[in-house]
This record gives sequence, C-alpha cells and structure tokens, in this order.
Amino acid sequence: VKIKCTIFAFYFNHSFFKYLCGKASKDNFTDRLSALVERVKMNAQWRHRYMTWEQEMRIQAEERAQELAPVMAQELAKNLVKEEVEEKTRETARKMLSKNIPEDVVAECTGLKLSDVNKLLKG
Repeated sequence: VKIKCTIFAFYFNHSFFKYLCGKASKDNFTDRLSALVERVKMNAQWRHRYMTWEQEMRIQAEERAQELAPVMAQELAKNLVKEEVEEKTRETARKMLSKNIPEDVVAECTGLKLSDVNKLLKG
C-alpha cells in the first residue's frame, strides 16, 4: 500500500506540476482541474465585463443628468412661472366675480373657460 501511495504521489505531483507549468498533462484530475479553472476564468471575465458595463452605464447616466440639469431647471422655472400666471389669472377672476361682473365677461377677459369661472364662483 505504501508503495502504491508513493507511486500515486509521484505520478500525481509530476502530472500536476506539468499542468502548473502550462504543459499538457492528460489525466483525469488535471483535466477536471483545467475545466474548473476555465469555468472560474469565464465567470471572472463575465463578472468583470458586467461590472465594467455597469460602471459605464452609471457614468453615462451621470453625464446625461449633468447635460439635462440646465434644461430641467429651465423647464421647472417655466412651469413655476406658468403656475404663478395661472394663479394670478384665477385671483383676478375672483376679484371680478366679487364685483358682480357676469361669468361670461370674466371668462372672456381672463381667458379662462366658463366652466373654470363657474368653479371659482362656487368655490
């Protein structure tokens, strides 16, 4: 048994060291080890590609956000101004209604829809 173990150890070590040195070694153990190493390499390469892709996507998103920030700020400012104008228009319509000016005249003068003027009158 001791001789068999020594022979096996010599064969295993010799074959394994040939494999480690990059030389062809054809035995079951080194074949399985080689396949496992290739699978891990592929997995590592895939993980690296995915992480690189993810990082590139994040950088592109940040660049796009920086490009859009001024445009979005401008649009937000326009919307705020528009809302302020609409509120001032409704305020003017309320004042006109409080002076007993007919709804159709208020709608015509303010540009509001008659239905909106009626809502202001009720609310």
